[in-house]
Amino acid sequence: MRHEQSHTPRGTVRLYSLDELPTLCFDLNIDFENLRGDSKQAKAREIVAYCERNSQSYELTVAIHRLRPKLSLPEESKTDVVSQREAATGSTDEETVAEPAVPRPVNLSFEAFGIGEWPAGWFNSFRFVTGVSISYEARVVPRDDGNGMCVLFRNRFAADTEFGSLMQRCPARNLAGKAIRLEADIHTWQVEQRAGLWLRADGDIIPDLVFDNMSRRPIRGSTPWTRYTLDAHLPQETTWLNYGILLVGNGTMWADNFRVMVWISSGKWVDV
Repeated sequence: MRHEQSHTPRGTVRLYSLDELPTLCFDLNIDFENLRGDSKQAKAREIVAYCERNSQSYELTVAIHRLRPKLSLPEESKTDVVSQREAATGSTDEETVAEPAVPRPVNLSFEAFGIGEWPAGWFNSFRFVTGVSISYEARVVPRDDGNGMCVLFRNRFAADTEFGSLMQRCPARNLAGKAIRLEADIHTWQVEQRAGLWLRADGDIIPDLVFDNMSRRPIRGSTPWTRYTLDAHLPQETTWLNYGILLVGNGTMWADNFRVMVWISSGKWVDV
């Protein structure tokens, strides 16, 4: 039985030659050499999977259209992600922000960056978290269960009262008044004090409008990969959203597969 050619982004990527895929990856800030597989089909699958994991399906569609402008794509492939983001935030436009902030959540699964590199889009929380230590290291490493890449975070020589934080900061005016959710996978080894996710909403004048760092349910000791969730309702004064991981004292933690979502009126969570 002959199948009709798929014109979704997933099917369209497979129309590219193997020589064209690195150009597509360059447009999407994906490291082509780090993608699993040797065949065109395998590489194409990995590109689509990466974009789905990192909420870049819209960017993938734009990149496809840029490289193959005459290729006919159905309207739903161009608008599905846009409409979800518009429903979530009230706008598809991204604000221009100064580093270390990012326009929206990025690099949430750490797949496109080389082993040992600092995770792009993330920073050590200096100037944005009071009392934070900048002596903690953060680098991209393979997951010990073979499921792609993750970020390792630790300070082997930390005092018991010292803490480090790896975070992202992005504009959140269009999320004000909405329910949001932060999720991530965390794995720990010999954490003596505590580790966890954290989430904070800031206003232009008043910071810490919302704050949760899992202090009432800390992660301690050596734990397997586990999914953790933080839910919050953002006040109307919210202008910035901050989120990341926290490690007090020494020990090691690994984190992966972050998601930042908002509850929309149709009754579901969508990625910010």
